[in-house]
Amino acid sequence: MNLIGTGKVKGHIRFDEDRNFITYIHQNKKRSYNNPEEKVHAETFLSLILIYGYPVNRIQQFVSVQMGAQPNISETDIMKIFIPVPTLAKQKEIADHIMAIKQQAQKLKDKSKKALAQASKEIECILIG
Repeated sequence: MNLIGTGKVKGHIRFDEDRNFITYIHQNKKRSYNNPEEKVHAETFLSLILIYGYPVNRIQQFVSVQMGAQPNISETDIMKIFIPVPTLAKQKEIADHIMAIKQQAQKLKDKSKKALAQASKEIECILIG
């Protein structure tokens, strides 16, 4: 089942009878599903929930936002913000740790590919003889 189908079954979205409009249940927002952008929006919304496990109650759709600079914040205020940066030694330690994790992940990926190939061969032997 695709994301849209799963989203319907799990009660995150619904369509009108002609499938012209989609309703996002948690906010009760009804939108034209004939618009290609809405189809992308629906897939993205459902991906967040169904694939990435993002809580539906944490998603606010179709909220108006004010564009432009934040009022009452000056460049001087921004320049006063302290951004802590680890020492070079700590940065190297972090980078080395990340590289070790990436290497371990690659080894596991390679190992799983080999195991899958071996399992496929064994299944082929069983089926063909």
